[in-house]
Amino acid sequence: MTTSSVTLPRPTHRGSSAVTGLAIAVASALAFSSSGPFVKPLLDGGWSLGAVLLVRMGVAALLLSPALLLAIRRQRGSCAVMAC
Repeated sequence: MTTSSVTLPRPTHRGSSAVTGLAIAVASALAFSSSGPFVKPLLDGGWSLGAVLLVRMGVAALLLSPALLLAIRRQRGSCAVMAC
């Protein structure tokens, strides 16, 4: 009986940005794929499409507001250092 050794490539260190990017991509895919199951009962319940879309965009705005505020704070901080 002979044994063969297989050498596997070593994983490269990609840093936390790759993990963050993958997490954002998965969250985006889940949000996109779950919109149908959430919207269908509202439409069946008598909501208009415009009302459903308004609520959907409002919830998205509320969820993204902390990220927006953080980005504004970072931009102002770097601008103050660079004397913009």
